[in-house]
Amino acid sequence: MVKKIGVLVVVLAVVAVGWWYWSPQSDRSLVMKALREMADAASKERNETTAAMWLKTRKADEYLADPCSFQLERTMFSGEFSPEEITSNLVRLRRVFNTCRLSFYDAEVTFPQPDRAIIDFTGNLQGELRNGEKVDEVREIRAELSKIKEQWRFCRFSIRQVIRK
Repeated sequence: MVKKIGVLVVVLAVVAVGWWYWSPQSDRSLVMKALREMADAASKERNETTAAMWLKTRKADEYLADPCSFQLERTMFSGEFSPEEITSNLVRLRRVFNTCRLSFYDAEVTFPQPDRAIIDFTGNLQGELRNGEKVDEVREIRAELSKIKEQWRFCRFSIRQVIRK
């Protein structure tokens, strides 16, 4: 009897994992996954290897539309860029830091059209520059995504409001 119950539990566990793995994800969860992947690509750990940096930044390519527009405070970072240009700039930016962590919270996702998504969120960049200076910047950001070939891709980032401490 105990053996039958054990087999039943294992079978149920396998079915549950299989259902979770192969079930379709909601558009909201896919959009939030794209945001998490972009934040991870921008983050850097202390003594991160070049190979790890390359892999993280190349992952960002998968979530960027061509072109992708940036409307930021500094004009040198504003404009339309290809995914390759964005990842190159990301690599350059990451080299300025010993460590940096890009995180987000208070994310609100809306779908104005079935193939368009908007995420309004608070972004926080914390890190340490190579000269030892600490950075802790907070911005209200709007990210716009388009569904291209069944994948959500960022097509625009803009600063909604600058929050000063």
